[in-house]
Amino acid sequence: MQRRLAILLSLSLLFSLSLSPISGQETVQQTDFWACPREFAGQELHVFNWTTYIAEDTISNFEELCDVQVVYDTYSSDTEILDWLQAGNRGYDIVVPTDSTVYLLIAENLLQPLNFDHLPNLANITETLKSPPYDPGNRYTVPYQWGTIGIGYNRTRVGKDITSWNDLFTYTGPVAWLEDDRAMLGVALRLLGFDPNTDQ
Repeated sequence: MQRRLAILLSLSLLFSLSLSPISGQETVQQTDFWACPREFAGQELHVFNWTTYIAEDTISNFEELCDVQVVYDTYSSDTEILDWLQAGNRGYDIVVPTDSTVYLLIAENLLQPLNFDHLPNLANITETLKSPPYDPGNRYTVPYQWGTIGIGYNRTRVGKDITSWNDLFTYTGPVAWLEDDRAMLGVALRLLGFDPNTDQ
């Protein structure tokens, strides 16, 4: 694995996509889902990911199964990953930005196009998640996580049901907010009665 900045939006997805065995190639070890090509043994993989995005034993398991060393760095906001990469801290094989950050990384030539010959399992990704607006044709990315934003609370401590964003905004106790400008702007737009996806 060359030390280059390529984006595969997931350490676990890398295992299932780019480490699938090539026909006739010997492997170090194989599971029911993927295998490590022997040529990867002894090499180093550099990953830049959000905090708490993988299990505690994911890296150690992967290192043992594939006989590689993983250098795993984490960040906690879109601003942090942009500042870090724009400052010249490159050399990652995998980075895991949000969709809105991908636009900027592509525009600033901070990502390297993917080699689809190494991603046979891309064919198994649902069609609705392929070729997103921020990366038509998946030239630089593959999807890792998809989800939505909601409200979590302790009903006993709050003392009532929280059934709307307005309930959350008017609650007078301690509240923890998601550190994501785009997501929070969407919540504010929804609260004010506007489309959170508007570009106006």
